[in-house]
Amino acid sequence: MIRAVTPQFNLSPGEGLTVQTPQSGDPVALEVVAALPLEGVRRRWLVQLWDGALAELVTADEAAPQTVLRREEELLGALAHSNLAKTLGSVEQGGHLLCARERVFPNPLLLLSDPEIRQHFAKSDAKTHFLPPPAPVALKLVADLLAGVAYLHAKGEVHGGLGLEQLGLRVASQASVRAPTRHALLKALLGGEAELVLHGLGADGGPALYAPPELLLQREAHPSRDLYAAALLGYSLLSGRAPYDHLPGPPPTQRARLEQLKRRELGGELLPFDLEPLSQTRGLKRLAPELFKLLKSCARPEPARRLEARQAVAEIRRLQSGATSRRRAR
Repeated sequence: MIRAVTPQFNLSPGEGLTVQTPQSGDPVALEVVAALPLEGVRRRWLVQLWDGALAELVTADEAAPQTVLRREEELLGALAHSNLAKTLGSVEQGGHLLCARERVFPNPLLLLSDPEIRQHFAKSDAKTHFLPPPAPVALKLVADLLAGVAYLHAKGEVHGGLGLEQLGLRVASQASVRAPTRHALLKALLGGEAELVLHGLGADGGPALYAPPELLLQREAHPSRDLYAAALLGYSLLSGRAPYDHLPGPPPTQRARLEQLKRRELGGELLPFDLEPLSQTRGLKRLAPELFKLLKSCARPEPARRLEARQAVAEIRRLQSGATSRRRAR
């Protein structure tokens, strides 16, 4: 697991630094604005470009996380897609690796483990983790997610570790969320002013909950593992339910329980999600059977039988278009 940088390393507001772009090596001047809260395993700072645009600086001081950051910079810096966070450049300073990236915000609707989010969005049904966003927003976010994966695959790359940590929001007007609160992010998301962005790769391993069952057999990562993870994440976005939440017994928060469920999937059972929660989601009742079919096609137990990312994108776009046409006809 990546560890946060040592407390001795720090950047002060007003401090300037220069990073080099990953492809051309051109210099990019940055000014530190403020420290950002620690999230997960990396330390981050809010920085400002010469034209006033805001970005963030990610740091690592140990060999393993530096390797991960370099791989992410190399790959993301060479790609250009609306659902991939842009890498601006990097620099080494005092044994630390600093990578500057487009600013991406945490998606509050996906933080299923956050008790405050669960409490804020809870329905009367105790099994429901949060209210899903309105159907058009949820469909757009799932399409955003699949589009980012499809672009990576088209370029010959496999994410390999897709999970909550690598999903964030690009907000159209960053000025309104310079000091973002959950309320501001939710308002931007539900108002259609945000899109889902992949901001990081799975070089350090992805979360077990979203890992396909074949990884229990230590098989080589198949590109379709990204589709499996995207299907589980998409189910949560569309239904407000966590994967496996419909099953009796304890939730898969313990490793032994999760491995038990994954082994059942290896045996041919499709377990991560259920049709009923999709059918109960407002605005998705008519689409639920087709959405469920799409998710199943992305998360089949046999890797070679899963949809390709481009096929999944075409299907979710078709469902989006149909949903839009029905709303206009009302």
